[in-house]
Amino acid sequence: MEDLTETTAPSLARTYRDFLYREGYRPEIDADGDVTFKAEGLFCFIDVTPSDPTYLRVVVPNIWSLDDEQERLRAFRVANEVQRELKGLKITFAPHDDTWIATEVFLEDEDAFENTLMRCVRVLLIGVHRFRDLMRAASLS
Repeated sequence: MEDLTETTAPSLARTYRDFLYREGYRPEIDADGDVTFKAEGLFCFIDVTPSDPTYLRVVVPNIWSLDDEQERLRAFRVANEVQRELKGLKITFAPHDDTWIATEVFLEDEDAFENTLMRCVRVLLIGVHRFRDLMRAASLS
C-alpha cells in the first residue's frame, strides 16, 4: 500500500494518521487519501472526506463472504440483530458478496474526532466479533 507523502496527503488524513499513531497504531495514508490501520488484526480504514471534515466514517471491509442465497438471508437476519444490539453500526452487503461494517457519525467540529474515533473502533471490533459469532452459530443450526 502506497503511503502518500506529507505534501500530497490531505491535511485531515494526516491529522487522523497522527492521532492513531499516538494511540499505538501503525496507520498509513493510501493512494485514495484514506487512513488505513489494523486493529486486533482487522484491516480498518477511515474514509477521509476533506470537503466534510465533521463527517467521520470508519470501516472494516470484507468481514464475511456470502457464498449462496441461504447464507445471504442468514447474514441479513444477523446484521439486523447486531445493529439492534450495538449503537452506531451499519452493516452492508457489497455487490461482490462481501459484508462490510462501519460507523458513521457527524461531529460537532473537526477537532471533536479525538473524543469519538476510538469509541468507533471499539464498537466496530465488537460488531465484527458479534456478527461472526452469530453467523457461525446460525450455520450450525
